[in-house]
Amino acid sequence: MIPKTFALPPELQANLTDLEGKQAQIKTEKNKELVVFWATWCPDCKDKIENHLPKINASKDVSVILVNTEKDIERVKKFVEKQQVKMPVVMDLDKKLRKELKISGVPGWAVYKRENKKAPWTLITKENAYDEKKVKEALN
Repeated sequence: MIPKTFALPPELQANLTDLEGKQAQIKTEKNKELVVFWATWCPDCKDKIENHLPKINASKDVSVILVNTEKDIERVKKFVEKQQVKMPVVMDLDKKLRKELKISGVPGWAVYKRENKKAPWTLITKENAYDEKKVKEALN
């Protein structure tokens, strides 16, 4: 079951929708966020979602947020169910988040950190291509 609430810097959530087409609800738990932009047609994205990102998400410090870049919510729902994705999935239907972060490819990513639950979020880095080494460096 995909969590209905998840962590993400509040200023970034306004235009994101959940897989029911409603505004994504935010509940902040951890102090590091790995936001990954993906698409159902992308084999590299599928590999990351199945093999790499669940391990990162299982850590006590990091939440992984999957931001789908497509417009077909039903297609995304089917993918999430078939792949049994356990990480939160949201839709960036108007591409506002991608545009703000200047992410043009998939799997693109961004890392946010904060000092504690009351501190503001800070963008640490962002990239258009997923690179495990760079992700690990950004999360440390």
